[in-house]
Amino acid sequence: MSKRILCLLLAMLLLCTLVPAPTVAAAGTKLVALTFDDGPGPDTNRLLDGLKARGAKATFFLVGNRASGYLAQIKREYDEGHQVACHSWDHSDLTKLGNSDVKAQFTKSYAVFDKACGSGTSYVTRAPYGNANDRVRNVVNTPFIYWSVDPQDWKDRNAKTVKDRIVKDAKNGSIILVHDIHSTSVDGALQAIDVLQAQGYEFVTVNELFRRRGVTLCNATTYYSCGESTTDLGAVQKPEITYRAVNGGIQVSISAQKGATIYYNTSGDRFTAQSQKYTGPFLVSSPCTVYAVAAFNLNGSRSAQVSQKLTQDGFRQQAKTPVVTIENGVLTMRTDTAGASLLYTLDDTDPAVLARKYSGPVTLEPGVVVRAMAGGDQFSNSAQVRLYYSVRGNVFVDVFPGAWYCDAVDQVSQLGLMNGLGDYRYAPGDSLTRGMMVTLLYRYAGQPLKNDNKRTNSFSDVPNGAYYAQAVEWAYRTGIVNGYPNGCFQPNGKITRQELCKLISCMMKYRGFPLPENSNMTAQFSDGTQVSGWARPYVNATVKAGLIKGDTGGTLRPNGTATRAEAATILLRMLAYEKR
Repeated sequence: MSKRILCLLLAMLLLCTLVPAPTVAAAGTKLVALTFDDGPGPDTNRLLDGLKARGAKATFFLVGNRASGYLAQIKREYDEGHQVACHSWDHSDLTKLGNSDVKAQFTKSYAVFDKACGSGTSYVTRAPYGNANDRVRNVVNTPFIYWSVDPQDWKDRNAKTVKDRIVKDAKNGSIILVHDIHSTSVDGALQAIDVLQAQGYEFVTVNELFRRRGVTLCNATTYYSCGESTTDLGAVQKPEITYRAVNGGIQVSISAQKGATIYYNTSGDRFTAQSQKYTGPFLVSSPCTVYAVAAFNLNGSRSAQVSQKLTQDGFRQQAKTPVVTIENGVLTMRTDTAGASLLYTLDDTDPAVLARKYSGPVTLEPGVVVRAMAGGDQFSNSAQVRLYYSVRGNVFVDVFPGAWYCDAVDQVSQLGLMNGLGDYRYAPGDSLTRGMMVTLLYRYAGQPLKNDNKRTNSFSDVPNGAYYAQAVEWAYRTGIVNGYPNGCFQPNGKITRQELCKLISCMMKYRGFPLPENSNMTAQFSDGTQVSGWARPYVNATVKAGLIKGDTGGTLRPNGTATRAEAATILLRMLAYEKR
C-alpha cells in the first residue's frame, strides 16, 4: 500500500466516517473488529487456533484466486463464527477496471467462497489498496469496509511493532487492518489481543460490531469505524429448545431473541444459508437430537450452536413458563401446563434449588426480588421469571437492586415522569428519541397543554395523536426545541448527550432556573474536544450545574446516545437543582 493512498485514507477517515445513530446503550462496553487481508495463507490455521484460545472473533477479507487452495481453512473460519469477506479476485485496482471486469472480480470469488460457506452467503467488501469510487461501489453493491487502525504490518514485518501500533491506536469502535499472510502479523495481532482484552476490549466481527452498535450496513457505502459509542445490543444469544409429548411423539419449539433467525436440523450438519429455518413447532420421533443456532447473519453474526437430545424413555413434558403478576403488592402465578407445580423464591435465589410451592396469592413486602418457575416431579422445569417489587411499590423485569440506575428509575416511575413499556419492562438501556425526551420534559412541566385543543402540527413529521405530539408543540412554543430547516422535528431520531444538554439548559431557563454560564467544564474530560461548537455553552452549563456527569473512565461521550436510565437520573438532578 503506497504512502499516498494511506494518507488519503486517513484524511477520509477524519472527514467521512459513516455511522448512523445507535439504539441501545450499555455503559462500559468496548468493541473492536480485527480484520485480516490477502489470505488465506500458511499461518491462517495457527491464527485461528490463537483466536479460539482467546475467545476472539475476526473478519477475513480473502483474495479469491488464493482461496481455492485453502477451502478447509475458510470453512473453519466460517464454522467457528468468524466472518468471511471479499478482497477481490486478484487484488487489482478496481478503479482501473471496466464494470464487467469489476463484477467478475467478485462473482468468481463468491463462487469459491460458497464452496466453504454454502450458497446464498452474503459477503462484505474491502477494495484492494482502499481504491474504490462511486462507480465501483455501485457495481459491487455491498457494504465497503475500510479501517481506522493500520499498523503497517506489511512494511515492518516485526511482531512487537505490529502489537505496539495496534494497542496504541485502537479505540472503542475501531476496525483494525492486519495481513495474515505474514507470520509476524499473526504473532503481533495475537499479542495485541492479549493486551487489549486485559483493557476490557472485546473482539468481534465487522457484522457484529455494527449490529451491536445498532447500525445497519448499507450497500455501496464505505465504513471506516463504528465510532466511540458505548451502545451495545449484546452478543447473539443462544436459542432455547423446549419440547413436550404429543400423540406418542415429541413436539419441539425453539425461541430466540427478537430479530434473530433460527436455523435447525436433526442431522448435526453444519449451518448455511440453505439450512432449515424455524417457523413454528415441529414433531420429531424418538430418539432424536435437535441442533439449532440463532443468527442475524450466519456469516459472522450468529450464536453458539445448541443441541437437545430427546428420547421417549423417561420423557418428561416440559412445563410452560408461568405467568407472574404483582398488583398492589400481591403476587399471583399461573401456568398453562396442567398438573405442573408453581415454585418461587422471594430473595433472588434459584427456585430449582430451594423454593416455596405456590398455592395462592402472596402478599409481598416492598424491596424483594421474585424468581419463579413451573415444574415438579412429572415435568421438566420451565424457564424462570424474575421480577423486582421495588421499595416504592413499582414492578420491574429489567431493573434490579445493584444497578446504578435502580433507585433513580424507581423514583421517576413513582413520580409519574417516566412510564414503563408494558409487561413491567422499563428498558433502562434503550436510547432516548427526541420525541421521548421532549415528552419527559412535558410531564416534568406538568403537561401545560393538557386541555389545549390547538392542532399540534407545527412540524410535518409530528402527526396529530402521536404520544409526543402535544409535548413537541409545547416545547416548540416555549422555545425549548427548534425544528430542522426542512420543517421536520425528527421525533424518532436518537438524541445525543450534547443535544440533551441543550434541551436541559433551555428547559431550566423556561422554568426560571437558568444554569451557570461562561464556564469551561469540558476541559476536564478526555473527550471534551469532541463537543461541537454549538453545544459547548450548553454542555458547560449542565456539567457546571451537576446535571450531566462523565463516566467512570473520565469521558463525557458528547456524541453518544442518551439512555432512559440516564434520563431518569437527570430528571432527579433537575428536581434537586430547583430545590436549592
